[in-house]
Amino acid sequence: MSKTCRTQNTLKSLHPTLNKSIVGIVKLLLLPFTLVLTYLSPHSLEASNYWKHRESQGKVNACHSYATIALIEAEYWRETGKYINLSERDLFVRHFAKGSPRSLVRNHLESAVHRKLPHYYAETGHILKDFDLITRYGVASEKELPSRSSFSTNLEASVVALRSQRAKISKEAMRLKSQGRWNRNTAQFIIKKHNQKLNKESAFFQLPQNTPTRLWVKKWISKYRMVKHTPNNIAETKRVILRHLRYHPVAVDIHNYGEITGTRSPALARHSLVVSAYHPSSDQFSIRCSSATPRKVAANTLCKGVYQFYYLNPKQQNQLLSYTHTKPFSW
Repeated sequence: MSKTCRTQNTLKSLHPTLNKSIVGIVKLLLLPFTLVLTYLSPHSLEASNYWKHRESQGKVNACHSYATIALIEAEYWRETGKYINLSERDLFVRHFAKGSPRSLVRNHLESAVHRKLPHYYAETGHILKDFDLITRYGVASEKELPSRSSFSTNLEASVVALRSQRAKISKEAMRLKSQGRWNRNTAQFIIKKHNQKLNKESAFFQLPQNTPTRLWVKKWISKYRMVKHTPNNIAETKRVILRHLRYHPVAVDIHNYGEITGTRSPALARHSLVVSAYHPSSDQFSIRCSSATPRKVAANTLCKGVYQFYYLNPKQQNQLLSYTHTKPFSW
């Protein structure tokens, strides 16, 4: 065999190996460009892409429900690239009714007969418990169960009206008890009287047995768990939030909301909101808040008030790499 033939045969035998080597070299050369394209993905530049709607809790202490819904809406967008608008009313009423929306008003009035209830009775809550409600019942869409309806009252007005009747029935019960005119029949009579004044609100608090969106949300959210973290100091809070913001928004419970908004009222001290982005040039976080329009706040001011925060995490850790729509944020 000639020297030329031996050389050709050697090259043929090395051909597959050469191909693999060339592919590897090309991938290595393209890696910097791949990283640039990943971190400069148009979907990772604007945190506002998570949501295309704004929500307001008004005078209702429902920030925990709004924050929970916002995290789920953002995670759904991350996974699918599609926007959803879920019903905060559906989640909050289920929390407010402690699992029994059909008898919500009567249960509140019966409690008010026996003792004076706090002004925000049964309204405040926790993101973890709200998430548990969603895993058990799902949650409707805003279209299926709107917070405001032209045919009925809205959530804020319904809660305010119920507060008013609770206060009145407590005052009346205390007066009758002081006069020695209190018995079981009297209690049932005044409960019925005040209940009739809330017919419109009772109708608004009713929830449908099921909706199409509830069913698929319940199935979809079963892949996730809500993780709660309690930071030790401001530096740790900022560091952990920044790490998670590269992948998803973070919900936080804070005790200095008044400082952030410029309102020193003690009633506005505690609040739940969602942190969606970080701006290194100004050292600010973008927050989504259910009682105000989205805004930017000083990072250290926010972190100073955070006493716990939450994020969604896939139950299967390998799902962390399965996001097909968005890439990590970068700053």
